[in-house]
Amino acid sequence: MNLKRFFDTDVERKSLLSKVRANPSLANALVQCQTDEKVLLTYADKKLSQKTDDFITIQILGEQGSGKSGVGQSLAVRMARAPFTVEHIKLQYAQFLDSVETLERGEFRILDEQTRAHGIGSRRLADDIINIVETLRQNGGSIIIISPTEKMINTRDVHLELTVIARLNDEVLCAWKSRTEEFIGSLIIKLDWNSPLWIDYMTVKQSYVKEAKRRGFKKLDYEKVARDVLTHPEGARATKRAHYRLILEKVAPYLTTEESKLVMAQVEMLK
Repeated sequence: MNLKRFFDTDVERKSLLSKVRANPSLANALVQCQTDEKVLLTYADKKLSQKTDDFITIQILGEQGSGKSGVGQSLAVRMARAPFTVEHIKLQYAQFLDSVETLERGEFRILDEQTRAHGIGSRRLADDIINIVETLRQNGGSIIIISPTEKMINTRDVHLELTVIARLNDEVLCAWKSRTEEFIGSLIIKLDWNSPLWIDYMTVKQSYVKEAKRRGFKKLDYEKVARDVLTHPEGARATKRAHYRLILEKVAPYLTTEESKLVMAQVEMLK
């Protein structure tokens, strides 16, 4: 595997080279511990073929525009034992949680938080990961979590962590780390920006971002949203703040983190 094209003299990749030089372990993993993409896919195939614990959790980290969403989709399509479509990609935590409950053996779900990097999902996922993994263990489904820089999951030997280091046209250079934070090696994952799945994803994402921006221009009635949360069909069974937060994502999924905090404060007052 030739990594030279990722380390040429182009201005846009000079910062990458400086990062690698400043991190000896990363440089060693990228340059000397080069791992063919097939190794990752073979590992996943063996893991998903086991009679017990036949699931995988994958975390993909990377800056905005690095190609991490494409990496997640590419892996899901090739690793899943069932057809993977855009309906299996969730941009909102509440929808992702619901979809995990309905996962069947061999299926994959993706939580892509690129459009809302530090929202309720990130915080709730860290709290709920133990329960989520137990659900996966029972139904045999697998998940891929995509996040800008915040590591959220690390679940024993079933966890794979990929950090997107650089993107060059339709290829993405990733560093593969173990659950003990050791670099296993570097991977070059080839993406297809013209695939029907990617095109469908971009359509959904653009619609989501457009609605989020539209919501931003309207003055939010915090009390009204709080009452919508409390009168939601699931509100009668809610007993903890965490339950109300999940309902809030269903009632008003396009709120900013700060707006969500203010609505939750209003919910506490109205209770």
